[in-house]
Parts: sequence; structure tokens; C-alpha cells
Amino acid sequence: MVYNIAFCSNQCNPYYSEVALGVTEFLQTSGEAELMSLKGLKRFPLQAISLLKPDGAIAGPVCLEESKTIFMDIPVVGISNVLEIKPFPSVINDDREVGRQAARAIMEAGYDRIVILDFGDNHFVRQRAAGVQEAAKDLQFPCQRLNVRLRKTSKGEVFHDVWAEYQSQLKTQMKSIPKNTGIVALEPRIAIELLALQSEIVHLKIPEEVGLVLADLPEPEMKGTAYVSLAVEEIGKKAAELLIAKLKNPATNLPAETLVPPKGVIWGETLRHATKKNVKR
Repeated sequence: MVYNIAFCSNQCNPYYSEVALGVTEFLQTSGEAELMSLKGLKRFPLQAISLLKPDGAIAGPVCLEESKTIFMDIPVVGISNVLEIKPFPSVINDDREVGRQAARAIMEAGYDRIVILDFGDNHFVRQRAAGVQEAAKDLQFPCQRLNVRLRKTSKGEVFHDVWAEYQSQLKTQMKSIPKNTGIVALEPRIAIELLALQSEIVHLKIPEEVGLVLADLPEPEMKGTAYVSLAVEEIGKKAAELLIAKLKNPATNLPAETLVPPKGVIWGETLRHATKKNVKR
């Protein structure tokens, strides 16, 4: 029997595109299932699940309420660590290890302290921050998480207003950090902002005076930025493997969480000693 599997995710998020590549590769190799399509799309919103009637699904962020209405009678494997409480067995990044590897890179590059920057409050962001702090504590290395947050828009505001406020706060904080600080950016947009601020802040020259590591997937305009390489396709492969096992034997008990460690740090131009390599490609 060949099972029909739905892949439900955020269409605009490149993370899920890479997960989908891993799913596709595994299914093509196993020959036991295939991805369903909707008007030519291999990925589609959660709400489309009722149109497809698949045998099983691999799904991005799903809250408990959505799981009760959208996924009723089919096995599902989750692939998102956005929410702390997950309604399905999930294959996710080992986000604490992502943070630990970013912190170790800062230390190895010879900076004196670590500053953690983020603007959200998703579960994976908290986990990565905790990993940075754990590594710093283990090695008795100064570490601070700056409290610069992107607040929700108020009535009558647009996102640009809130973002401009965040940029102003970030600039103020960066003017006050000491030289020889290594920054761990937990989200790509922050790293992009820091790179742009170099021209405005005298002692923010990267990497000579300040180091920068992104604990996430880089965006296209971030060429040369040091980052922790996430094993995203491996998440897709493992999710597909677990789902097929459940489809073949419904009595199979899947683990609540399967953690996939990152591949290592891509030692880019935003850290000193840019020739260093410590990642298996």
C-alpha cells in the first residue's frame, strides 16, 4: 500500500521548505508513501486538510485547539518548536544545543563576553537563549540577555511603528556594550540590523570589535555571516520515517519529542579567525 501524506506548513517560511525537501527525499527512497498536492502545491495551509483527506500528515505550528478541529482521525507528526505544548509527536531542532554551539563559537573566537539578542518569545527562541546561558555558565563566561523586545501593535498603529521603535532601542543598547563582545542573534532579522548599524556606531566594527553568530538559518542577504547550521532536512526525513511507521502499525507509540542536533557552526566573516571550520557539510 502507498500512503498519501499531507505536508501542512507556512507557505512563506523557508524553514519548512527545507523540511519538505527531507520529507520528499525519504518518501522517494522508501517508496511507501507520496506527498499529496493541492493545485500543484506540495505544501499548503492547515485549513486545506479537509479537502485532501490524507492517510497522515506532517504539520508545522499547530495549537491544541487547531488539532482538535483540523486533524481528527489521522496520525500526525509535528515539525515545529514554535509552541512549547505540542499536540502531536514532534521532530524538532535541539534548540538548546543550537544555543550552546553559538556560545562556544563566541568563546573560541576570543571575545570577552556574550550578549544575547532576540525580539520574540517563541519556545525555540527561549530554548536557544537557555542553551547560550548554559554554555556560558559551564565555562564561567560573562553572559547577558538584553531585554529589547518587539512589542505588539496597539490600536491605530502599524507594524512599521513598532519596528522603528525596536530599531531605536537596539541602537541605544549597542552604543552601550563594551568592545570585544560577542553577540548571539537568535533570529535573522536582528543580525541584519546589527550589520547595518556598523556604519552608525563607532565601536561596532564586526568582527574586529564585536563578534556575531546567528543561532538560526541565515537569510539570502546575510552572506558571510557566521551561523549555526541546522539539520533541517534531517528533521523532514525523520518525521516521514516516524509517520510511515505509525501508518503501517497504528499501535506504534511514537516519542513525544525527537531532537535533531545542529550540524555545527559555519565560521563566517562575522567572527575572528574566519578560516576556522568546525562543521561537517
